[in-house]
Amino acid sequence: MGVILMQQSDKGFWQHIETGQIYAVKSTPFGEVIGADGPLDPANLRDLNSYKYGKKILLWMQRAVANNRLRRINPETPGAEPPQELAGSVKAHNAK
Repeated sequence: MGVILMQQSDKGFWQHIETGQIYAVKSTPFGEVIGADGPLDPANLRDLNSYKYGKKILLWMQRAVANNRLRRINPETPGAEPPQELAGSVKAHNAK
């Protein structure tokens, strides 16, 4: 009898350390990016299950992770006032 392994995925918000842009990222438990959506409006983040984790920016996202250009962030409840670490991103976004 063989063992069937189910690959679980993890979803989270990740921020580019240079641009401040935020992405919804789906990854394996080992950190391999398997889907992403963004950049997102930091003032209007939604529940992580509501995003479409496509492959359109996957290659770029994988390179950014390999080059340590992204970091995981944990914003407050989606729709709430963004945390301090995102305040600059929100101000820059709103100034556009």
